[in-house]
Amino acid sequence: MLFVKRVTLFCALFILLVVSISPAAAQSDVTVRATAQPFEGGMMIWRSDTALIWVLVNDGRVLTYPASSYGRLRDNPIFGNPPSRLRPIFGFGKVWGNFKRVRDALGWPTAPELGYSMRIQYFNRTYYLTQGDGSVITINANRTWSQTAPPPPNPTLPPPPPNPTLPPGVQITFLYANPKPPTAGGTITVSWGMTGCDVALLEMYSLRDGSLVSYLENLSIVGSTQLSIPANATTGVRLVLTAANKVYVSALVVNYARLTSTELTLDIQQPLGISINVYSAYQAYERGFMIWRSDTGSIYVFGPGQVLTFPMATYESLPDNPFFDTPPDRVRPINGFGKVWGNTDYVKTALGWATTNEQGYQATLGVITVNDPLPRTFLLPDGRTAYLNGTYWSF
Repeated sequence: MLFVKRVTLFCALFILLVVSISPAAAQSDVTVRATAQPFEGGMMIWRSDTALIWVLVNDGRVLTYPASSYGRLRDNPIFGNPPSRLRPIFGFGKVWGNFKRVRDALGWPTAPELGYSMRIQYFNRTYYLTQGDGSVITINANRTWSQTAPPPPNPTLPPPPPNPTLPPGVQITFLYANPKPPTAGGTITVSWGMTGCDVALLEMYSLRDGSLVSYLENLSIVGSTQLSIPANATTGVRLVLTAANKVYVSALVVNYARLTSTELTLDIQQPLGISINVYSAYQAYERGFMIWRSDTGSIYVFGPGQVLTFPMATYESLPDNPFFDTPPDRVRPINGFGKVWGNTDYVKTALGWATTNEQGYQATLGVITVNDPLPRTFLLPDGRTAYLNGTYWSF
């Protein structure tokens, strides 16, 4: 009997100890600038702090695209939007235009992008996104989503227009930045002018990963300001100036209807880099090649003149390569290469079929710093060196 009591006491103490040392579930509560756009089959949401894009499909599915998966993609290549429908632009356009499954799921946009402040709460592996109209979008751990109804509108304020269109007289007259080229870690002076709108919005993105570096809102329609260039923005920055009108949601909440935008891309001189050795995999294709690096899991697609980056998070959950009709003297891509090639129309079209099997090798990568391993050069198994410059590459 005494033995049973001691065992029971020991078990109770063990459970108490396990509970006391178990880490608390990850949770956060932040408010960031966001952009949303409605589509025929759902909506897209972009958060400024990480540049992550959520694709919310009306059937309940959630697709996620981090900045590294679309920042270096070409701008939306799809034109010919139907009457009363819009063509996606900026990051939404890159994701929509380069990923067929997003186009198939969403259809065409039904209204322009709308910028607003979004509260993001995360706990119990669930996101809660408070929208500009007061509704809350819940994104669950199983990649499904739902949305609560917004509160009743404030009758003392005019309702926002359901589909803002470009009013007559809206024009961006100039956008300048000095000095050219800027230096990493330095500053630039940006000057602009526009007519026919309420305010100006100014955004700066890093070309290194597509992330938002600076965001200024409620600016005068003619003015200038200084912006700091991040020390790690060594591939350049992209300035986006937007003419916008204010849209009142409540007495305290003002959002912005984006009317028209213009961009300015600034190159930055490259600092000297260093070399690192990483175990990698290589596969040759009819019109290029792919490289996988073991330290990050990223896959690099070297197509005709352009290089795309696919972090492991963007392809590991994709289905295996669905194409089996391999032509003679060609190889069907498998593993991670197969997932990227078989599920991304642009990659399949750009590269063609594989001409060799995968081969592992010790690759030498030229990077800026060890803590910022963005490749500048790749040494291939045959001794050639591929040189990267932003989204472009050459031997």
